[in-house]
Amino acid sequence: MNDNDLKYIIILINSFYLQLRNQIKIDSNSTFGLEVEFNSNSRQDFTIFDLSEEFNSKHFKTFSATQDCEKVEVNSGILRNQIKTWKSIKEVLDIVKSYGTIAENCSGHVNIGTQILGDDNKTWLNFVLLWASYEDIIFRFTSGEFKSIRLRANYYAKPVAYKYKEFFEQIQESLKTNPLLLKECDTKTFIYKINTLFTRYFGPVDRYTSVNLFRATNPRKCEFANVIEFRCPNASLDAVIWQNNINFFIKFLNYCKRHDFDYETILKRLITVKKCSILEYNEINLKKAIELEIPVVVVSRCFEGRVFESYGYEGGGKQLKNLGVIFGDTLPGQKARIKLILAINSGMNIHEVARVF
Repeated sequence: MNDNDLKYIIILINSFYLQLRNQIKIDSNSTFGLEVEFNSNSRQDFTIFDLSEEFNSKHFKTFSATQDCEKVEVNSGILRNQIKTWKSIKEVLDIVKSYGTIAENCSGHVNIGTQILGDDNKTWLNFVLLWASYEDIIFRFTSGEFKSIRLRANYYAKPVAYKYKEFFEQIQESLKTNPLLLKECDTKTFIYKINTLFTRYFGPVDRYTSVNLFRATNPRKCEFANVIEFRCPNASLDAVIWQNNINFFIKFLNYCKRHDFDYETILKRLITVKKCSILEYNEINLKKAIELEIPVVVVSRCFEGRVFESYGYEGGGKQLKNLGVIFGDTLPGQKARIKLILAINSGMNIHEVARVF
């Protein structure tokens, strides 16, 4: 392979485009919304009115634009998993591209309707436990096109894992003396108790946390009522990334109410949670990613050859295989990446992905 061949392969990989799915495999009753920040520095004549008018003229009336300090924020109304929804999201993001760009300091918040968790306090407690145990890998998974978590997240999407861990442990202690605690407590009161974890440290009405539950008990009938706001994702103008993030968070919430909720594994993860800098979240924990059913494929970087599970040292093939890492046989890294993208986008779960490799 000469330099020209290598350049041609790189061009092909860079031009490879992941198709937006017409629908994703989620409950049709699930509702969601999005908030995307972008910088308008590429259009000096830009006004919020212009963008909102363009949305209206193209019949995207559920979308609106507002000025948020030095950035512009595009908000959607309540959306559902329909063909027209995903088509609208893509077209709206394409419009935004003509008005500005995103940078590493921009965020892309996902709002999910609370009806998924319902009025069962045990389900909400499962959510607290699951989020505390895997918050670091979720931050990393939702970093989008950027290879790291935005630094502004330390101010506007503060990690909550350690406080969630403390709350879960306090509830477990209380249940020893009052086993009926979760059944006796009203759900809105229970959510309020979670919210008060942050009033003492971040101010009286702080919503700038990785998960914002202040809207979960909002009595007003509007777009921002009865939703869980996930503030950790980086912004993106790629509809596929938005679709993946929405798909992930909805399935994350649905898992919290499953009868086969894996307490044993998740509680082991909770033990390892500690106070740390958000910069430490950039480190990828392969085992935690696999536990969240995020497939990880490993291939050889050599010109020819494959990966084996022969060596048992730290990071060796045997250890990786035991973790659940998928071995890509003789595929080079570029082909393995494309194959993985296609497998995920076709709706395969982690076990189905492993079989195609």
